[in-house]
Amino acid sequence: MRFTDYYYNDGELVETMINGNRSLFYDIFKGHKNAFYLYGHVHGERSCYKEFSSGAILHIGDRDLPIDKNLKETDSLRKQYEYSFVHMGGLRPFGREFFEEDGISGYGGEKELTYFPGTATPKLAQYLVFEVYQDRVVFHIRNTGTLENYNQKDRLKEYTVYYK
Repeated sequence: MRFTDYYYNDGELVETMINGNRSLFYDIFKGHKNAFYLYGHVHGERSCYKEFSSGAILHIGDRDLPIDKNLKETDSLRKQYEYSFVHMGGLRPFGREFFEEDGISGYGGEKELTYFPGTATPKLAQYLVFEVYQDRVVFHIRNTGTLENYNQKDRLKEYTVYYK
């Protein structure tokens, strides 16, 4: 079974669990409102967070779907959910704009010599930091790299999940 994860495609959430027993997998988490499933599968590399850390935290409702996109929130207050998934960040985001021009060329399964931009030095990587307290967990997405508007000194707004 491939474990599930989500990514944003033009602002819409896309789930990538394509095989295995989806309902059995999600049933594992029900009743564990204070537990977090941390994921970082390569498909999550399509999600980059610019101002808020909240997009990386998805609260899942009773129908095994995210209750909302959670893109511009700062805490979980007033949200009713069953459990939470947390994206640990993207170390090699998809998209040519996220890489320098020092990629390699090769065949990589192609018939012709091909340039692979995703093998180049990343201009952006994002990673998750979290702090655990008696009554809450505070999540922060942090930037590394040189990409404009995703600078290391740019601090994304943190997201706090209060225990239920």
